Amino acid sequence: MAMLIKAGLPMLEVIQTAGDVINNRLYQKSFEKLPMRSKTEHPIKVIKEDKNFMPMVAHMVNLGEKSGNLDYVFDQIATFFEKDVDNMTRNLSTLIEPLLMIVMGVAVGLSCYLF
Repeated sequence: MAMLIKAGLPMLEVIQTAGDVINNRLYQKSFEKLPMRSKTEHPIKVIKEDKNFMPMVAHMVNLGEKSGNLDYVFDQIATFFEKDVDNMTRNLSTLIEPLLMIVMGVAVGLSCYLF
């Protein structure tokens, strides 16, 4: 979205394009509703009311709209979520390592006992 806004596309086109490229069905449905509701309501209100968007996202978009730096705000939101995903995957691998060691230990112990 940041790149589309930097390119000068209107917000409704940005929302529609972003909705077309999202793989997550929940977010895709939210992005499909955004342009329709944005014609009658303020887009920030629509984002705040949608349960799929975190309150932080609505707040940051509101600040970006007021300051005229929406492209920067969307870039920062993307960076935040990329770091969050990286941290989650790192934590998941840290949790899986001890489980794998236990499973391997049990497998080796059983193989020694049975054979």
